[in-house]
Amino acid sequence: MSAQQRYPVLPSRMSLIAMKTRLKGAQKGHSLLKKKADALMMQHRKIMRELYNAKIEVIEEMKNSHFAVTGAIFAAGDISFSIQESMKIEPYKASIEVHNVAGVSIPTLLPESGDSSVDNIISGIGKGGAEIKDARLKFRDTLGTLVNIAALQTQWVVLDEAMKVTNRRVNALEKV
Repeated sequence: MSAQQRYPVLPSRMSLIAMKTRLKGAQKGHSLLKKKADALMMQHRKIMRELYNAKIEVIEEMKNSHFAVTGAIFAAGDISFSIQESMKIEPYKASIEVHNVAGVSIPTLLPESGDSSVDNIISGIGKGGAEIKDARLKFRDTLGTLVNIAALQTQWVVLDEAMKVTNRRVNALEKV
């Protein structure tokens, strides 16, 4: 080993104690970073599982929503103009909440509960109006699932970036 790779230390008891405390601090920092990387990996896998399930679920919801629209068209006839005239639909609202996972801030979209705009809809007499309301509710649920997918994908990207940085730091401490 050459003299340039060594750390300059005087051979004294005080230096020995200082080096031992530095080594202990570095080992503690490495173990904490390793725990953080493991926590981020667990959360990453959890989000991937939820994202996969949500994407499978949205396929079925889309089928059901479009089938409900077909049923509404069959029951109510041509509904395009009647919906535009009678429905004043509120926009879909979601709030942003930030969670902290191992020191990483992860944004989450939460849909606002309570959809009172469905009760006010008068879109036909008889079964056609009920079918239109049902189709609207199904599309509203599908939209909620799509918002959930968008939130999960955002969380996944944020966690992935944090995991890369943390794993680089862990590997750097292991290789030193």
